[in-house]
Amino acid sequence: MPEVEPNIHPLIWSAIEQKRLLRFHYKNRERIVEPHDYGIHKGIIKLFGYQVAGSSSRKLPTWRWAEQECCSSQCCGYCGGPWDSTLRSSLWAF
Repeated sequence: MPEVEPNIHPLIWSAIEQKRLLRFHYKNRERIVEPHDYGIHKGIIKLFGYQVAGSSSRKLPTWRWAEQECCSSQCCGYCGGPWDSTLRSSLWAF
């Protein structure tokens, strides 16, 4: 089973903590997301976020999973922020 450690992707962890937008390429599409969670889901390391801009096969904004192995780390960076999480907190529940 894969393990996620904070020192592997400090940019992702700090973006979640600071509520900053992330810009990255996922499966050759640019995504701009509000990152909400990062960890192991069904045995795969994933980022869970609210995609607000970029390329998508779905109407934006929307909630999205991004598998770590499909993300381009060379294109990952802050895109802005902070964002207001109170707008979507009621939409995301486990």
